[in-house]
Amino acid sequence: SFLILRQTLLDPNRREGPTYSFSLIFTLLLFFSPIYFQVLHRTGLSNPDGLAVDWVGGNLYWCDKGRDTIEVSKLNGAYRTVLVNSGLREPRALVVDVQNG
Repeated sequence: SFLILRQTLLDPNRREGPTYSFSLIFTLLLFFSPIYFQVLHRTGLSNPDGLAVDWVGGNLYWCDKGRDTIEVSKLNGAYRTVLVNSGLREPRALVVDVQNG
């Protein structure tokens, strides 16, 4: 069994897309759907928080309060990139504006 420390439900497009559920299990960022789960990132995470889904571009954004970073990857976990790694102090929340980029 797993110890689930935190869970965040994201429902970006209820009519056309799935509900995304992300959990931090130990230091894993997981993607859950009603049918399966997928480990997106298992290394380089300290205290991820503030998840945001760009369903148009297919990206997942998150803050890491422990590393003071904002990161992005594709919804399948590919192309992980640190977007901001300076000037932050325990970032917690993100918002994606898909209409205005």
